[in-house]
Parts: sequence; C-alpha cells; structure tokens
Amino acid sequence: MKSEKQRLKKSPEAIERQIENIVNAVAAAASNPAFLEKLSTLEQQKLDLSQKLIEVKEIKEKTVITEETLRQLLSQFGTHIANRASRDQEVHRRLCGKGDCLRKACRSQL
Repeated sequence: MKSEKQRLKKSPEAIERQIENIVNAVAAAASNPAFLEKLSTLEQQKLDLSQKLIEVKEIKEKTVITEETLRQLLSQFGTHIANRASRDQEVHRRLCGKGDCLRKACRSQL
C-alpha cells in the first residue's frame, strides 16, 4: 500500500519532467531552419484553408434562397408578366387599331 502511494506521488513529478523535456526540445528546435520552414508552410496552409472556407461560406450564403424569398420572386415575376401582357395589348391596339392587322402582317412574313 505504501509503495503504491509513493509511486502515485512520483508519477506527477515524472510527467512534469517529460513535459519540461518536450518544451525544451521544441524550444531548441525553434531555431532549426527545417523546423521553421515546416512551421511556415503549415501556417500558410492554415491561412489558405481559412480563406477557402470563408469563400465557400460566402458562396453558400449567396445561393441559399428561402421559401419566402422564392415567393416574393415569383410574385414579382407574375406582376411583371401581367404588366408586360397589358403593355403588349396596348402597343398592339395602337399599332393596328383592330386586332387582325398584326396577325395578317405576321402571316405574310412567313
């Protein structure tokens, strides 16, 4: 029982030494050109990926059409078609006076 307690007390100390050794190794490698190059490459890749994610998110946000937006667009389109038909009839009346003039002109060109 006593040896188990002693082992448990020493374990955190051993882990702390390992952590310190790792931190020291990383700190020593920080001046190594290969380490610095790899770190720089990874940081650039991270920046590139972050930018791509932002672009994908922006594209997704632009392409999302809600049901309400679709209803508004269809309503506007319906109004546009109704107005266009009304304008077309008015133009036709002004050009021909009667309804048959334009049809006869179209048939004669075929």
